[in-house]
Amino acid sequence: MNEIPPFTHPRLLDTVKNIDVIWFDEEFPKFCFEVEHTTGVRDGLLRLYRVRKITDAKFFVIAPKDIISKFQTEISKDPFHQIRDRYVFRSYNELVDIFKSSFVYHKLKDIFFNDK
Repeated sequence: MNEIPPFTHPRLLDTVKNIDVIWFDEEFPKFCFEVEHTTGVRDGLLRLYRVRKITDAKFFVIAPKDIISKFQTEISKDPFHQIRDRYVFRSYNELVDIFKSSFVYHKLKDIFFNDK
């Protein structure tokens, strides 16, 4: 997508545009991802927190696996603990695993359904 669907007020869309990756279902966010490589976990959590009232999307933080303790500490604090069940931590390795699995799936699906 080149532009974010106008699912909310333009002022709020400016906040949404700062989220690293958004997966949409129809025109509404379903999953929001913050990739934390150089910025702090708290900054990513805060970007996601700012959109909590305009979407019921699940919030993913993708980071090196050794950051999980920092993530767990931060979601137990204000203001994040109020919506901690919406936050999910996934490591880079888990992201690579799901990518590889989906690649294999699509390859096998194409072979299976090819009628030649």
